Amino acid sequence: METKKIEGIKNNEPFKGSGDFFDTKDEKDFNELYFDWKEFNAKLVKYGCRRTNFPEIISEGLSAYLFSLARTNNCSFSGMKSSSFDCIDPNDGKTYQIKAVSTMSKKEYGGPTSFGPHSEYDVLILVHIVVDEDRAYFYIFDENINNIMVNKTETFADQCARGVRPRFSLLKETLKNGYKPCLVYNFRRNNDTII
Repeated sequence: METKKIEGIKNNEPFKGSGDFFDTKDEKDFNELYFDWKEFNAKLVKYGCRRTNFPEIISEGLSAYLFSLARTNNCSFSGMKSSSFDCIDPNDGKTYQIKAVSTMSKKEYGGPTSFGPHSEYDVLILVHIVVDEDRAYFYIFDENINNIMVNKTETFADQCARGVRPRFSLLKETLKNGYKPCLVYNFRRNNDTII
């Protein structure tokens, strides 16, 4: 990983900040971390515990690496009204929100996805990790999430307006809307990563 300064023009306005850039060595580390996480969860389940959440460094770092982005790691950017995004395209300033959900099989929806009430981004990427397959499915979700019903009476936008963190199954919405993965990634041991 290398942290570098990023600057450019977006919407005719200059922006400046920094981000983490990843290479093949980091990709190998992400694969090792994935299998460490998987084995740790197997031990937890053996003792009747819930599995832990999927580590954001794997989903965000892998997304940054695979899509040629920089992970912003909560770094603020001058010239942008929000820094609530996870990654940025260093060439054009397009911002990305990365959400991940892990399930044991491909048939499950997993738990709800949580959003900050003031999240702003240009592109939303959902990473669905299927543990039984050691595989990650990447989806670009481009529906207007403001209109999604997060409970019987409120939309995503309603809860954001109240300052509440909306929670709903982004994976369920993705599959319901017929999205196909834009990329499928196979986790591999021994640095034998194959996309």
